[in-house]
Amino acid sequence: MVKIMYKINILFILFLIQLKIQAQTVDLTEIGLKDVIRTNTLLDTNLPKESFLIRNSSYYYNTQNPSWRKIMITKLGLLYINQDNNKLPYGYNDGNMGNSVGKQKLYSSQLNLQWGRIYLQIAPEKIIANNESFDRLPLNFDGTQNGDGYWPRYYSMLENVIENTIQIGSKETNFLGQSSLKYNTKNISFGISNENLWWGPGIYNSLILTNNAPGFLHFTINTHKPITNSFGNFEWQIIGGNLSNSNTEPIYNDNSYARPYYIPKLNQDRYLTGLIITMQPKLIPNLYIGIANVAYMYKKNIRNSDEYTPFINFNKPSELNNRPTFGSFFFKYNFPKDHAEFYLEYGRNNKAATPVNIFEDSIPIGYVGGVRKIFPLGSSLRYGGIMINMEVTQMHLNNPNQIWDKDLITKKTSWYTNSFITQGYTNSGQILGSYIGPGSNAQNLQISWIKASKKIGIGIERVIHNQDFYYYNYYNGLKFPGPNFKYWADLIYNISFRWDIGNFIFSADYKNSNSYNYMWTKIGDGGIYGPSDTDKTNIQINFAIKYVILKK
Repeated sequence: MVKIMYKINILFILFLIQLKIQAQTVDLTEIGLKDVIRTNTLLDTNLPKESFLIRNSSYYYNTQNPSWRKIMITKLGLLYINQDNNKLPYGYNDGNMGNSVGKQKLYSSQLNLQWGRIYLQIAPEKIIANNESFDRLPLNFDGTQNGDGYWPRYYSMLENVIENTIQIGSKETNFLGQSSLKYNTKNISFGISNENLWWGPGIYNSLILTNNAPGFLHFTINTHKPITNSFGNFEWQIIGGNLSNSNTEPIYNDNSYARPYYIPKLNQDRYLTGLIITMQPKLIPNLYIGIANVAYMYKKNIRNSDEYTPFINFNKPSELNNRPTFGSFFFKYNFPKDHAEFYLEYGRNNKAATPVNIFEDSIPIGYVGGVRKIFPLGSSLRYGGIMINMEVTQMHLNNPNQIWDKDLITKKTSWYTNSFITQGYTNSGQILGSYIGPGSNAQNLQISWIKASKKIGIGIERVIHNQDFYYYNYYNGLKFPGPNFKYWADLIYNISFRWDIGNFIFSADYKNSNSYNYMWTKIGDGGIYGPSDTDKTNIQINFAIKYVILKK
């Protein structure tokens, strides 16, 4: 065992010494690689079908003939990720990696052990980040060019109701990473875990849980294999765990015009509990449907033992504020003959979703919808196929009455924010759900050549940041300056690459971002419609390498 680990580490270090580029991608995380399996089930209709609606970083384990006589090593792995942002602290769906300018590196090793039905996954992660300064709004920016009360409105709607850190301040951090300890029956796992979780059918976004934020320590009871009965195949997961605070002040608190409006957050431990259930109906074998909900609260406010569970999420209204709850319905439908899939997630952010309340009028809703189609190159799988991905995410509030009241005061009802639990729905300063954040919308288009684990693709993404704040600041009765087309929009072009050679998997990604009206502002001589000094660009070059040995 020691000799094997020694040889692997030597090979890994020698290889990394030769690298001359800086980069990162999420493709080589376990959640990212499970999408490779999902893609291949569309290309090869003979592969067994899974729902892929509940994703984590657990490696598959053998429950057929578990042996208590010896401890088996089922997987060895090493992961290196290197990310470089040249101008803006951009990053998302990258787990423990934070928003940082300059080089940021992740080192991770993974060891999977199985003893009978006990399964241990040791996968710690180390993050080293330069965290360089970047060109942000000037310190003397008082906001009057962009609204009569830009800073008080910004703080009341964002910084004082969510801990969504613009730039993570840590230079070097150690994490438990994707580690877990579980006991497995034939279909169900019981255990504790620090893994990232992804709930729902979305590829780029999901309303409830994604790998955008660092994983948090939680207990889990979940199916690792579908449970089959006369109605169909069922999968589910129940979790409960502690969320961490970043304990960092907003980055603009050093601006004397902004700081007076900041309300310090309570440094209280938070607890999150959630539930997801999916079903593949027996009568409709290509349909997968599900429901998910979560609730979070300060631990000091937990009064009864049932509040540690998600079962009361449906009858404990969020209007009580001390236990905000939200949820979603979703489905995925496969078209095997057409090598395609269509999916939709639809949710509300102020109450657990049910068939009765999901389509009520005047409620804060959001959705993620997408389609994926593969065009095989030839009748065999030898040449792979061309894949097209399209996904749309909407999280802004549709009705102004949901954003502000008759006195023009914000209602603070945007996704993931909360006026009582002022860290909002975050862990370590990053959002647990969709990376685009409160009030935002996104559109993604990707075209790729794929073959097994290999991929070469190009794409374009458009993100409109927090339309709720934009409308609140510019459309709610101000006499000056009014709606001057100051929405904050990012247009991102990317080229992606993934290739496997033996036990190595390489991945690279190049993103060129054009950010218009950064922080919803226009500064300079460009006028109402012209360019602004707050128009910014960013180049993110990513590279990752993974070395894996699996027990056959």
